[in-house]
Amino acid sequence: MSSNKQMNEQKDISKEIQEELEAISPNLAHISKQHPYKVPTGYFETLRSEASQIAKDMGVQRASVIRRLLTVRNVAAAACVIVIAMLVWMNNFKAPEEQLAEVSIDEMIEYLEEESAFGIDEYELVEELIDIESAGIDEEVQVAGPIVVLGDEITDEDIIEYLLEENIDLATIIDVLN
Repeated sequence: MSSNKQMNEQKDISKEIQEELEAISPNLAHISKQHPYKVPTGYFETLRSEASQIAKDMGVQRASVIRRLLTVRNVAAAACVIVIAMLVWMNNFKAPEEQLAEVSIDEMIEYLEEESAFGIDEYELVEELIDIESAGIDEEVQVAGPIVVLGDEITDEDIIEYLLEENIDLATIIDVLN
């Protein structure tokens, strides 16, 4: 008997819900409770065979070239190659000291002679070198003798000749200037 009582209670609740729905939205309450769509007879029995036939007719479609190339493995390999190439490229740069060591003294003299035509005065260059040496002699730079301030009677050619005779490395002069 308890099951009859529960069924009656459910019917009462269902009836209350229907009455409330009619009060809130009468149009919605009058919609038919039957499903408006119907499945053709035997539809599900033939569905599997029809789907299989359509798949066979379409054949196997290959992924595009771009999709095949963009697999995780290929992307990872390309990233490794790029990283290695960048490391090699970055390590090929030589320090300025190494590059300067590869330049011969004759090339340096030729460069300085060419540059003097573009506004670099040898006298000013030597004067700057003397000022730097006299201003801050440290442990790295050792002066062979006392620093002498040159007068106007010494020409640029005399200074260049002296530097060549004493085999003073142009790299040393540039290091002292910097």
